[in-house]
Amino acid sequence: MTTRPRAKRIKPKAGYHHGDLRRQLVAAARRLIDKQGHDVFRLADAAALAGVSAAAPYRHFKDRDALLMAAAEDGLKVFNTDVNHCAEAPGQIVDAILKRVDNAITQATARILDGEEAVFMSLGLAEGGISALALEPDLLADSGCLVAERPDVVAAMRASAERIVTGELQLEDPMFAQ
Repeated sequence: MTTRPRAKRIKPKAGYHHGDLRRQLVAAARRLIDKQGHDVFRLADAAALAGVSAAAPYRHFKDRDALLMAAAEDGLKVFNTDVNHCAEAPGQIVDAILKRVDNAITQATARILDGEEAVFMSLGLAEGGISALALEPDLLADSGCLVAERPDVVAAMRASAERIVTGELQLEDPMFAQ
């Protein structure tokens, strides 16, 4: 019995890999949009700038509009959230609102115990019903919020908050604004 020599095995082609192509395409799109505007932006131009084929962007984006939307969202910052998600979204959230529900409950309970039958309250900064991480020195440093990196902004916020609390600066309650 004679054996035939075995054919060389063909190695399977390695899977597609380009590092972080999505991020590179978004950066390329932003540069192109800044240079020439979004109305003449082409997906193929972003691909060329990123150094890939014109078909490669479709691995990450459905179409030109999807890449335009990603470019628009890139660098977007959330000004404020009502729950501190700063640490979960590093570099994306400026500050977080602190709702002082415990103060509201304490104050409402005291008024009920004093005999009020119906209690409606709107507690703002001056009444201790709301705050922001930037106004809380003991919480800000470890918050992960972008405002912690801007002591000038924190100082301005704290100065404005102090003016609200003392009554020097009066703002209309948005719940009752006309």
